[in-house]
Amino acid sequence: MAAKPSLAAFVARVIAFAALAFAAWHFAAKPLSLACGWIGTRVVEALAPVDHAPAAYRDGQLVFAVQPDYVTSGRRALAAGTVYDVTTSARVFTYGLPFFLGLIVASRPRRLVAKALAGTGVIVLLAGATVGFDVLLNLTMLRTNAGDPLFGFSQGAREAIALGYQLGAVVFPALAPVVLWIALDWRFVESLRSAGAQPPSDEEHQHAEQQD
Repeated sequence: MAAKPSLAAFVARVIAFAALAFAAWHFAAKPLSLACGWIGTRVVEALAPVDHAPAAYRDGQLVFAVQPDYVTSGRRALAAGTVYDVTTSARVFTYGLPFFLGLIVASRPRRLVAKALAGTGVIVLLAGATVGFDVLLNLTMLRTNAGDPLFGFSQGAREAIALGYQLGAVVFPALAPVVLWIALDWRFVESLRSAGAQPPSDEEHQHAEQQD
């Protein structure tokens, strides 16, 4: 039977794979941002009084062209086709992705590719939703020339938008990678805990997963 790898070896693998994942994350900035922008557009169009809010990728940023709906335009006497550009960055909310990939590749669970893709999808979905809440938060701050709020968000809606943004910007990027890794390879994590931070051999790890 192969010798059990040490915790230090596991940590070294996480660091090495995370470094490679960070490089890939950097070069994949545009497609990742566009994916988050598409999700963010759906969030904005569902929750704000707008007709359209398409996102474009410009110089590393996402620019949402937000067009108020007919009711808002009429109430605020806006010219037809008025559009407000709101800029945000998906990279601010996806930095946990390389860390997740470093963890999942380092622990080498069965069905690694499927689990890596599933975790990536969840992280991108959360980041895209946060991008949408970031845009919504900016919309709550827009004012008319008279100083009135441009969009008629209620107090409760403004608080919900702020909470959604705070969760997406502060909590999810830091916790989601770890929580997803634990959920997708819990046997390996349990072995670290129960064996005093001594992970099983690769053969034991694969055998345990085959019994799931």
